[in-house]
Amino acid sequence: MDMNQIENLRGTLLAIMDEIHRVCVENGISYYIIGGTALGAIRHTGFIPWDTDIDIAMERGEYERFLRIFNEQASAVFHCAHYMNMREWYHPHALVFKNDTMIYWNKEYYRNKTNVPVYVDVFPLDYCPIEDAAKEEQAKRIKKKIYFQSRRECILYQRNNVIQRSLKKALSFVLHLQSNKSFNKSLDDAMKKYSNIRTDKICSMASHYSYKKQCMDIAIYGTPQEYLFEGRTYYGPERMDEYLTRIYGDYMTPPPPEKQVEYLDYIGYIDFGKKINV
Repeated sequence: MDMNQIENLRGTLLAIMDEIHRVCVENGISYYIIGGTALGAIRHTGFIPWDTDIDIAMERGEYERFLRIFNEQASAVFHCAHYMNMREWYHPHALVFKNDTMIYWNKEYYRNKTNVPVYVDVFPLDYCPIEDAAKEEQAKRIKKKIYFQSRRECILYQRNNVIQRSLKKALSFVLHLQSNKSFNKSLDDAMKKYSNIRTDKICSMASHYSYKKQCMDIAIYGTPQEYLFEGRTYYGPERMDEYLTRIYGDYMTPPPPEKQVEYLDYIGYIDFGKKINV
């Protein structure tokens, strides 16, 4: 993508995030910017220069309330998608789309990936068990379920040979013998296993970061605090330094130039509908 596409992508992401923030504030729903979004807020007061996404998380009860009300209260151009309101859903978390946009995937990279509107990721935060053995068991179960969830989607890459494509299709067919809603509910149940116990540890279990790295004291998230992000104010973890140190280590030191890359080769083109100004 050229710089105009990247600027429009960031503007669209901010428009989605502004609407999420509005709905959450008006309904008293707590959320946190997380991951690279949180790092960008602290180190750059906005997007990391080579980053092009926004991630947020909510404690499970807040997350489920958000899923129930967002589509009723948001502008019609936005839509929160998750397994309970879409027949075929292959993400372990919700996404908020801007409906008048569309990401067209690079056909030289993917053979069959479904095009989608521009989106912000919304992750649930769930309670972790106290015992290390129980943590390891839950982490393995969730990792296995997310793996099979991705195999249900059956994304075929151009690099896949005929045998690889055939095996992927066969596994996807077998996995689809269980309904998508039932499959996703079993994943949700695995993540929510300790919700009623309410331990002092919480984890973003659907994240691409490891369970071990993400499992941390609930006090680190604590009471959401305001952080500046691209001229807006969004909410993030209360003990942001501890959060970022746990995820990134020495987070204020940028990586070397050769690693300051956002891999966007998989995107062919984005249709943004109406022009978005950052």
